[in-house]
Amino acid sequence: MSLQFRLGFNDQKVVEDFLSRGPAATTAIVLDPKAGARQRPAVEAAAAGGVDVFWDPGTELLSYEGYGLEKFPMWSGAPYDLPQLATSLPARAELVDRTIATHPEGVTRVTAPHFFVNSPRSAALNIDLAEATVSQADRPVRAVLAIKNSYAKSAAGDLAAWYRASGVRQIELQLSPFGSEDESLRKIVDGFAVAQAFTDAGLHVTLGHSGNLGQVAVALGHASAYSVGVGMLERNNHALQVNRRSKPPKERTDEDTGGGPQAGVYLPALAYTATPSTALKLMQHSDLRVRIGCRVGRCGTNVRGPLLDPREHYLHSRDTEMARMMEQPAGWRSTAELERLRRALILRNRINRDYVAEGDPPLKTRTLDGLIEDIERVQAAS
Repeated sequence: MSLQFRLGFNDQKVVEDFLSRGPAATTAIVLDPKAGARQRPAVEAAAAGGVDVFWDPGTELLSYEGYGLEKFPMWSGAPYDLPQLATSLPARAELVDRTIATHPEGVTRVTAPHFFVNSPRSAALNIDLAEATVSQADRPVRAVLAIKNSYAKSAAGDLAAWYRASGVRQIELQLSPFGSEDESLRKIVDGFAVAQAFTDAGLHVTLGHSGNLGQVAVALGHASAYSVGVGMLERNNHALQVNRRSKPPKERTDEDTGGGPQAGVYLPALAYTATPSTALKLMQHSDLRVRIGCRVGRCGTNVRGPLLDPREHYLHSRDTEMARMMEQPAGWRSTAELERLRRALILRNRINRDYVAEGDPPLKTRTLDGLIEDIERVQAAS
């Protein structure tokens, strides 16, 4: 049971410092597809702390036209031709060789090249690539399965068996779309069932980009780990990622500060990652600040708390929360999660009633409601 963080382009320093302090529940980091070579400081800190280091080749984004693709080390000058890969053994062998060779120094597991799965043919291509990587790599191999929800639901058992037969023992499952604050109970139950099918097949399953859903999945035993970014990547939507890269980047202005998307501010008491502007509005209420603030490190010595450095705060608060859950005996973990989510739901509802300014959107509660109902259902059945 563990937590994994995927680094953004400029996260190496804050992650290096975090790992140097000895995290309690973090067992792996995933280097950025474009910045693996420059994230050496984080790699060295991970090695010193016994934390695994993975790298994402990003190949699932490179089979589409788009902007900025040349910045990916795995870019070959043109989008990958999936029908050609599916019918050409030499083309697949070349892709596997290149993927293995491109992994940055210090990576402890090789990640097989992978593409988005939405059909039996695309699934077969990914499994073949994973099996070829297992046979050629000099280190253990992990697979990434980015997959459309509807296909995953119908094919989970077969896919899990095929990945197991390929020699893969560790897989990151990225359901799409999945993980927002507006998921239905049905979608949550279906997603957890997919993860359980892979776990039942004997695979170490990481529920990728999954935030609250990932932590609950681990508590219920559906997955062994879950992954998030550093203040982001708590949900997965493959179509949205592709659509963003299909548009030209916005022109920079003199007012731009750069740095890409902003990290969200995680508020553990709400089980919620807020935008910086929303977090600031909430923290301005003194009676709310004492409920949703943080008392760890620098956060505990300044009234602005998590707003000082959202990424540093995100790392230590997520890690601490996961560690507390892991400290519980296995049979108690679902109850601990149920209590955490119930407290968060009560507080979100109170904020929506008493603190949300007119014209501002309320905090969503649908996913929390669904998670609470699912845990109660599992407990009743057992």
